[in-house]
Amino acid sequence: MTTVRVARTADVATFNPLLYTDKGTGEVVERLFSHLVVTDSAGQYAFGEIVAEARKTRADGRTAYWLRLRDDAYWHDGRPVTAADVRRTLSLILDPAFGSPRRSALLDIGSELVVSADGPRAVRIEFGSAGAGIRALAWLPLIPAHRAGSYATRTAPVAGGRALVGSGEFRLGSHDPAAGTVTLQANAAHWNQPRIDVVQVRRFADSASALDSVLRGDSDIAPKVPPALAALARSSPRVRVHTSSEGSCVYLGLNTLRHPLGDRAVRVALAQAIDRRRLVEEVLAGHGLPARTLIHPDSEWHCRDVLAREHDARAASAALAAAGWRRSGSGTRVGPAGTALRLSLLTAAGDDLKLATARLISAQLAAVGVAVDVACVPIAELLTEHVATRRYDMVMLTLSPLPSPSFLRDFYHSGGPDGGGNRFGYRNRAVDALIDSMSMAARDATDAAWQVQRLVAQDVPHVPLFHPDVIDVAASWLALPPITGLVTNRFASLHQWDIARADTARRLP
Repeated sequence: MTTVRVARTADVATFNPLLYTDKGTGEVVERLFSHLVVTDSAGQYAFGEIVAEARKTRADGRTAYWLRLRDDAYWHDGRPVTAADVRRTLSLILDPAFGSPRRSALLDIGSELVVSADGPRAVRIEFGSAGAGIRALAWLPLIPAHRAGSYATRTAPVAGGRALVGSGEFRLGSHDPAAGTVTLQANAAHWNQPRIDVVQVRRFADSASALDSVLRGDSDIAPKVPPALAALARSSPRVRVHTSSEGSCVYLGLNTLRHPLGDRAVRVALAQAIDRRRLVEEVLAGHGLPARTLIHPDSEWHCRDVLAREHDARAASAALAAAGWRRSGSGTRVGPAGTALRLSLLTAAGDDLKLATARLISAQLAAVGVAVDVACVPIAELLTEHVATRRYDMVMLTLSPLPSPSFLRDFYHSGGPDGGGNRFGYRNRAVDALIDSMSMAARDATDAAWQVQRLVAQDVPHVPLFHPDVIDVAASWLALPPITGLVTNRFASLHQWDIARADTARRLP
């Protein structure tokens, strides 16, 4: 039996595939489920392997996809995957009361979405021509209709005494939240059976501890290792260092509903006070790019002529003074009522790269008179208790957008009948109108996406910081498929991980 041990610094926030919002959770949970649409190794949209046949038709301004599911697609409990499961998954996500973060993206599939069965294994998805189309289903996990009630809870991997049921390459073996461990077992009945039998995921306090576990041989891979630590591993013959770019962006979100961040002049000043190039040099050791927008510059959706907030500490100081924040004797600025300009900055616990970034930003803002209190919060708590409820001043997170602008609604739309409800409390009617009217015909969509980025850059509801390279340190015997394209994730190919040579120490009884 071949076992791979993964050393991570974050917990799985939820085992409900329709409710998670952080990428680390998705890397584990998504492996338990199948998807109608995925992104391939080249970063292009493609039908998932569960789709055996697909046909597209257009008539009267509407588009329809007829999809036939594989005859050998089964849930982990042995029942077949059917059209009823597709219908139940989409209806649950679209239900506002359910509260899925995937709802806003699904709304972009087009107007008057109709999902119907055309036989047990065939489903018809029909929608208006405007919108993202079926691409909005990318990496959306299918859940079993006969177990839909089990997905009403956010945290429990087992509901009602019944094991979590998916249809992916792996099954959930065990979960110990106290120890921070998760075990995945190969699904022997899957049409694309994994090359490894067991995946053991373990939480470590920090990246240094995770990497040390790999160097000692107690773990086999530490993903997302900070560059400074990865440099120490390059001389070890026991490991290989794998570097890739997945198109993600680390950004500083600003709660525009909280004083004084509701003042655009203050937000602009904060952006000017942050030296993004220095962040790349000192935190990433040059392994990344300063960000102008949340979208990677190699993406067709990236707008290259947005208003860049270049580092200018003098301009930042002048702007804060003009906004009524004067320097006090302590160096921290105070307002007309004598209130100090002090902001909290929250980020994910265990993420050393973000913590180092937060500390350097705190020092840069202090230089212009803004006091910053940095705090690390477990990712599940950060997202549900702070970001979702907007109980924060500033928050540092990562966005890994799919190869489309579908995230624009969730990030920037102010709400209304289409859901919306962005995490920054940002409101701009022109941005709302662009998102609502956005056609996903290639050129129209690109123009609208660029214009949204231009407007957002002027308003500064967030500060895009950098696009980091991803550095994974793995045992030399572990063969990992190469990563190409901006949206490819190493864990998406977990079922293809293999051993590079015979190694009896890794073949456990």
